[in-house]
Amino acid sequence: MTPKEADQSKDRDTHPYSNFEWEVADKYEQKETKLGWVLAPMPQTRPLYRYKPFSKITSGAFLMFANLTKVKGGPAFGNAVSVFVHTYGLLGAPLTRNPTSAPMEHIDTLPRWRRKLKPPLADHHAWVPQMALMNGFLMAAQRIDPYDIVWEYLLPQVNRMLLETCAPTLDWNQDEAVEAKFRLNWVPRSLLGALWLQAAWSVSRPSSFRPCTVCGKFIEISLHRKTGGHRTDTQFCSTNCRSQDLRNRKKQAKERHQHGQTLRAIAKELGTPLSTVQGWLQGSKQLRGSKKR
Repeated sequence: MTPKEADQSKDRDTHPYSNFEWEVADKYEQKETKLGWVLAPMPQTRPLYRYKPFSKITSGAFLMFANLTKVKGGPAFGNAVSVFVHTYGLLGAPLTRNPTSAPMEHIDTLPRWRRKLKPPLADHHAWVPQMALMNGFLMAAQRIDPYDIVWEYLLPQVNRMLLETCAPTLDWNQDEAVEAKFRLNWVPRSLLGALWLQAAWSVSRPSSFRPCTVCGKFIEISLHRKTGGHRTDTQFCSTNCRSQDLRNRKKQAKERHQHGQTLRAIAKELGTPLSTVQGWLQGSKQLRGSKKR
């Protein structure tokens, strides 16, 4: 399910950063320059669409981003980055602009001795350093001792990224139960800021994330009032993925039945009641006397 489809869901946004939106283009390209590999949008065939990174569907985008460090190999890594950017968009900070080219973002950084041009922006804002820092931060956050030497090294870097990519803003208070007319929020300046806020938000209260059974996007398991999280038994990020799972199981049931597998075995492997499997295969000519098997 794309972020655009997520905005059409009926889930109520209760996250304090739910008003933040970001744009996604329909075409991006990766190309090699004198400064290394960069990402840039291509000429668009349709208008950019906007989505809310802090919706229930996309609240685990930071984990998708951090897990890019686990993808090994040049082509595989390039494909994983392409999937991420087509789903969530460019990080948004930094951008390199000049009169003859579209905005670009650095995927990695070259050693200084290999550079023919001086980078216009700080190296640590490139994709690879950012995903490595976020992955290290999330792994360290699982430690019990906050005085671990890893924390002493990582925490200043994480705080710097929050300061560089987010900003405090004053907004109207939408909660009618509170007398104050205003509220103070931290608002991302870009998708990169949203990812860091998601990561910091995830470790600041009890919650967990699990991948959607169908699409693999991470969904938050939490009943906290302001997180918009899912129940502990949730397996799908959306109704679209739930419907897709049903179609997949129907297809698997028919294929396995055609190969001679019994209905009881099919029901057990698919985790589906026997009567449901029988209903799926009701029109199959091979069903005949196999209902009780």
